Amino acid sequence: MKSRAPKRRVHEVGRRIARLQSALKRRRLDAMIVFDRHNTFYLTGMRCSLSYLMVTPRSARLLIDGRYIEAARSTVRHCEVELMKKLPRSLRAWQREFEPRKIALEGSIPWNAWKQFGELIPGVEWQEAGSLILKMRLIKSRDEIRRIAESAKLNDEIYETAVAAAAPGCTEIDLRNVIRSEADRRGADGLSFDSIVASGTAGSMPHYVPSENRLKPGEMLL
Repeated sequence: MKSRAPKRRVHEVGRRIARLQSALKRRRLDAMIVFDRHNTFYLTGMRCSLSYLMVTPRSARLLIDGRYIEAARSTVRHCEVELMKKLPRSLRAWQREFEPRKIALEGSIPWNAWKQFGELIPGVEWQEAGSLILKMRLIKSRDEIRRIAESAKLNDEIYETAVAAAAPGCTEIDLRNVIRSEADRRGADGLSFDSIVASGTAGSMPHYVPSENRLKPGEMLL
């Protein structure tokens, strides 16, 4: 079962690219440049801090820098992987090859990225079309549903461990560290966000950062 899971994920991200390509055809868009990190991971399965996924109705190319090129070439199977040495040169070559007239971008990316694309790929019409990917992400596959259920179960187990470790005298940071170590011990990929452990009046702050405050008997703990 474990050996088949990575293959399922590879096939799944490939199907996501195909669905995006179909959506581009329906919107009569010649291409889409995916720059948002969450969307890039969703469509490639690759975690990286800098890349450009260039999708047309018939092709997909991942431009990625040298820090990630080896990992990308060994894991990304459903689109072309290209080492990005100089972004202007890579984008101009892509423009000459595919001659896009209407290119979509995500509204979630910074304004300076929009501006940069406009300067590096001149003479085209730009459209915001981030909803194409967001709508895809709303509908979960069976594998995604299974992984969400596994994550929920894991969270319950970690929570129970943290509650058992809570005792007068220990600090909020102590409990936060219990959560982190228990997540690692149980095989979690990582935390979605920093753990919030708030005791006493600190529980009124939704995004509280754990401190050296010590738990007291009868005090509320969030």
